Amino acid sequence: MLVDVIDRPSFSVSTPRLLFEGSFSQDHCCGVNYDIHSDGERFVMIEPAGATASRIHVITNWNEEVKRRVDGS
Repeated sequence: MLVDVIDRPSFSVSTPRLLFEGSFSQDHCCGVNYDIHSDGERFVMIEPAGATASRIHVITNWNEEVKRRVDGS
């Protein structure tokens, strides 16, 4: 949902409007399924992969793999 927030001369909000529809995953630990970009203009949400996923790729030593690829070795 989306609302316009006005803080001057007095605080008010508009009627909530639907921003988009969809089914999005939730983090079972904290309930967080989104992150906001530091510019405050964009965000990302996690959408479930669906029941068709047949593989899981596990990457170990992820930081080392990134360093190796960045260094070109």
